[in-house]
Amino acid sequence: MKDLTDVTGVGLAMATKLEMIGIQTIEDLAQVDPAKLQRVRGLGPVRIQGIILAAQACIARETGKPVPLFDVEEPATKPKKKKAKADDTPKKKPKAGKKRKKKKKKA
Repeated sequence: MKDLTDVTGVGLAMATKLEMIGIQTIEDLAQVDPAKLQRVRGLGPVRIQGIILAAQACIARETGKPVPLFDVEEPATKPKKKKAKADDTPKKKPKAGKKRKKKKKKA
C-alpha cells in the first residue's frame, strides 16, 4: 500500500502526527474512529471527515472495489440565528436625562 502522504489532504507533517497516534497505513486512516483524530493538533471536524473519505477513495481506486465506508459524523455547526421580523422589533424608548447642546461655530 502507498504512503499516508498519498492521501489528499495529508502532507508530510500531518503524516508524522498520524503515525505518532498509531495510524501507519492508508487502511488504518480509512477505518479510524474520527474521535481518535480529534486529538491531533490542526485537525477539525471538517478536515477529519475529508481525510478519512480521501483515504477510503484512495483504497477504492487501488483495489478497484469500493471500501465499506466508515460512518463519518457531520461536522458540528453553529445554529443559525433567527431573523427578527419588522413588526417583532421592540420600540426604542427615548433615554431620560440631559440632551447635548450643539456647539456653536466661532466666526
